Amino acid sequence: MALRSLRSWWLSLRRSGNAGYRLDPAEAKKQVDRIPRFRILVMGKANAGKTTILQRVCNTTDEPEIFDGNGEKVDARMVQGSLKRGYHNIEDELVFKSNPHFVFHDSCGFEAGSEAEFDKMKKFVTDHAKDTKLERRIHAIWYCIPLNESHRMVTAAEKKFFNECDSGHVPVIVLLTKADALNLDAIDELMDRGFSEDEAMKEAPEVEKQLQKGCLEKIKGWLNELKFPPLSYLMLAGMEQEGADCEELLKCTAAALTEEGLQGLLISSQQSNLGLCMEFAIMKTLKRAMNRGAEQVELDNLAYDLSTWFPFQWIDHRSKSISIPKLCTSQLHPLKMLVEHAIGCVIVFEYLFFQLQVKDRGTTRKDLQQDLTLIVQKYQKSGVQEIVNACITEAFQQQGERVDDLCPLLVGIAQANQM
Repeated sequence: MALRSLRSWWLSLRRSGNAGYRLDPAEAKKQVDRIPRFRILVMGKANAGKTTILQRVCNTTDEPEIFDGNGEKVDARMVQGSLKRGYHNIEDELVFKSNPHFVFHDSCGFEAGSEAEFDKMKKFVTDHAKDTKLERRIHAIWYCIPLNESHRMVTAAEKKFFNECDSGHVPVIVLLTKADALNLDAIDELMDRGFSEDEAMKEAPEVEKQLQKGCLEKIKGWLNELKFPPLSYLMLAGMEQEGADCEELLKCTAAALTEEGLQGLLISSQQSNLGLCMEFAIMKTLKRAMNRGAEQVELDNLAYDLSTWFPFQWIDHRSKSISIPKLCTSQLHPLKMLVEHAIGCVIVFEYLFFQLQVKDRGTTRKDLQQDLTLIVQKYQKSGVQEIVNACITEAFQQQGERVDDLCPLLVGIAQANQM
């Protein structure tokens, strides 16, 4: 970071009282735009399902490539055995070829009781929570606690971390992994009550939910009493299945972030759920524009702001290098015009990314504007725009100009009319 930029960043920290290292919003947006990848520290004992979760988030079954702290690639064969046991260098970056916009770090095995390993992890969290090199900062911590060993869910390692490790502004989210393992416990419990095996298997899902709820309440009770409790908890089941849905994990993580710029970085980094990109574009950017008032919003700028929620690596967001015509047909209702244009943009951007992935298999595009123009024309001439605008009219008739009530309906309209 240049000296002047660093001084500006530091002054903004001082102006905000350094509370949680939170930046002034305008300065934060400026700095976040320069962060190329979303970085997550993943913690928990070996066999907690950590790698499986990362594979699902990155939509792959491949093992990650490993890079050291200097960006040099590490021979995976050299560390494969130690990776499986949970002992390796926390500074190593785990990156999946399918989505290199995520960088993961895996904690070392301090659960074994090593003070040296715990101190190393603690230093990593402290250093990377407020690193002056923005690209080196961690943005979230996922702490995995598996439920397949319900008799030892919270061990001395978890208590030590949440009692001694202050992550500052970086949110810690506890992921209760392998929650579906409680299905067998549910069947055993029902059979102990006198159910036949077939009856127990039929009734197991409801009892399984009760067991999951009980585990969550116990873990919350233990961890919330400690000095640095987690910000959120999330139950994860079915992660072993290829193509498992990570929407709730991404939503939970985005909700835990303090800066909208980081939320955008997270949502635009994931490529497996474009519906999520559409939802955040509407619920964050469009909602804010609607609250400001149609007269205060330039449609060109709105289109650019909406595009930042999508995983386009070809758009130079700093120079706003895209052009899109007005996608509204209303003439006498300014707010409705704003909404029609925004929803049209969201649908166009979703289809543009999908088409580019199919057409070019993710390679860099030099004629993005040409592709964008063709898709806009398809949106306008295929009948989709007419359907969308009719749905928007109905939404306004139902809700008036109540923005909070309109926006969830607009998400549904956009997602239901994907091209």
